[in-house]
Amino acid sequence: MPQITEDNFSNPSTTISILEKGLHGGLLDRERLETEEIGFCEETDWVERVIRFKCSDCGNWHTAPPGDERCLQTQQPVETTDERQGYRVIANSKLDIEIEEDYNLFIAESSSTIDSATLPYKSIVLVPDEDEIVFSDRAGSTVLLPLSRLPEFVAEHSPEEIIDDINDKRRRLVNWDRLDDGGDEFEKIVFRLVKRDPEYFNESWGGSGPDQGKDGFCSIDLEGRPTRILVQAKFNNNGDAVNDRQVERSCKKSDRHDCSGVIIATIRTSGDLESEFEAGTLQTRSVNYLRIWAGPEIKEKLSHHPDLIARFFLE
Repeated sequence: MPQITEDNFSNPSTTISILEKGLHGGLLDRERLETEEIGFCEETDWVERVIRFKCSDCGNWHTAPPGDERCLQTQQPVETTDERQGYRVIANSKLDIEIEEDYNLFIAESSSTIDSATLPYKSIVLVPDEDEIVFSDRAGSTVLLPLSRLPEFVAEHSPEEIIDDINDKRRRLVNWDRLDDGGDEFEKIVFRLVKRDPEYFNESWGGSGPDQGKDGFCSIDLEGRPTRILVQAKFNNNGDAVNDRQVERSCKKSDRHDCSGVIIATIRTSGDLESEFEAGTLQTRSVNYLRIWAGPEIKEKLSHHPDLIARFFLE
């Protein structure tokens, strides 16, 4: 299968021009192409030379590689008239550009031709009829981008910037007011994020506690030794912000559960807690591992999981 690779982007404007003109599979009329475009078509393996001709049998116009002039109705060789020289993009040419992020890249003729159900999870599709980032399935498992941005994927840092833009748009979909007041949905979100994080393993979920939260457990490898972690989900969207005293209580509670670490996930934290945590002084508490997932960080984590955004915030 012909490959569209990074090597095709030494002249990005020419590549995009040929793709825009040829995605529909029609004739790229040689007489209407620029000299650079003709050279590109001659050298590129996902573009083939063709002629467009009037068929002597059926009287219709057909397009075929030189030497394969056949009637599309009878599949028989025919005499040709009114030939036009040109090129066309080979059908089903594959985009073979890898990015570090866990996205699949595709090119499509137009946004209306995309069936997101047939695409892998987290796909980016470049199309000629969009001029900004568009989510085709609300939460953005399938993202449409302007075809003109394709050259950015072969640049060193541009793919990261595009992913940042996508994730920023996803974060804006997260509205804590859409979750239930009891915190059950928030708990499910937190525990799903823990389970999907490759850093953690041996996940299990406990019961409710009297301290504004729900408990779960996981383990992490610290210096080659598995360390048991207490996970607390504290949904305080309309309540008091979590402060350093509550963190200290969670650290003491972890010892009762034979845990040497704590993850506290919460919407709101006090300013003093944020300052102390950023300064690293909270790390001196009675645990070997402490993480505080505040609202903005949880939104950032969710931005990488559009299915969770769709499940908890868009249904």
